[in-house]
Amino acid sequence: MVSFTHGASPQDPFPNILFSTFSDTIQSNFSPNVSLATVLAILFTLIENPDLLNLHFHQKNPQYSGENRSQHSGWIIALVNALAAQLGNKRTDTLFSGNELAQNPDRKGKSNLIAGKLDKIAISLKLSPYDSRGNYKGKLLPISHLKIEPVYVICPTSFICGTVNCQPRCLIQCTRERDIPMVTLIKNHTVYQDVPVLVGKCPRCETLYAADHERFQDTSTIQNIFKCVYLNSAKYLKIGKSL
Repeated sequence: MVSFTHGASPQDPFPNILFSTFSDTIQSNFSPNVSLATVLAILFTLIENPDLLNLHFHQKNPQYSGENRSQHSGWIIALVNALAAQLGNKRTDTLFSGNELAQNPDRKGKSNLIAGKLDKIAISLKLSPYDSRGNYKGKLLPISHLKIEPVYVICPTSFICGTVNCQPRCLIQCTRERDIPMVTLIKNHTVYQDVPVLVGKCPRCETLYAADHERFQDTSTIQNIFKCVYLNSAKYLKIGKSL
């Protein structure tokens, strides 16, 4: 299936809670050995599945005649199974405390335990369409990532001078602050505005290193002219007045 989510579609803001609150929730529910990668996998699993959370929390908070309350809905159990499959057995075990594992729960028991933990984390992140009293607040919408977008800086890939006649030296950032160009970066399908472009310089031979080319002094000529070599391994394609 293909997602047709559009950037201009209505979105909910990224969860605005204190890090200490989130940390306390993680520490009180998981093993002390749980890794940052596992915690982030859980966080983004919840954030990227608002439709499933709407279905789960509605079943947990029945609103209409004939509906039965379900603490561990089939929706959240399916999410648990998918998450466990991605994490693998070793990482999944870090989702349990020592006391929980000591009770040697079966597969269903483990799934229910994790489901309860995901439910608590989703509530702490305010990813529920219902309040603490079970009152409907409104449908959970796709979550905006605007507040956690990374900052990109375009730099040379080389980190030491590779000129034949120059001893390896670290490169210094040589672009003056007021002269740093700010460009538009297109990465995958996302556009990032005002991305700084930095240039490195060898303090000995004065070779300049950019993200897409290197500028060096040709000592084989009497004039010692500077030459420019474009890199086949460049990560970026510069598009402007000319290529």
